[in-house]
Amino acid sequence: RNQDTRMTSRLKFLTCTQGPQEGLFAFVVRLEGLLQMALEKGAVCPALANYLRLQQVLSWARPSEALQDTLRRMQLERRPPDFLRLLRLIRDMEAWAASLARSQQGVAWAAAGSLSTPECSFCVLH
Repeated sequence: RNQDTRMTSRLKFLTCTQGPQEGLFAFVVRLEGLLQMALEKGAVCPALANYLRLQQVLSWARPSEALQDTLRRMQLERRPPDFLRLLRLIRDMEAWAASLARSQQGVAWAAAGSLSTPECSFCVLH
């Protein structure tokens, strides 16, 4: 029975995928719970935990292209991030992407504003 629960916890971890509406941060937190369970059951070698977590994120999640590049580089350099470092990377990349989107939106609004006429400041097509 112990062998069964060990294999079950390992299988749950290795088959965990990011849900369609699930954010990457939430997925990694959920994945970590499964990894910790697998570690407790002896289904995963503790020395491989960071590598396996990284492998699962690269295989079964949808990180941004920039984050994916960073994670692949870390994998190639054989320095996978630990759980907290991975969460920080995700948070920082998401904040960067949001900041970039806001600045691009500001540029678009400024460009639209320069096209308006005195008659109607909301309409760009007169």
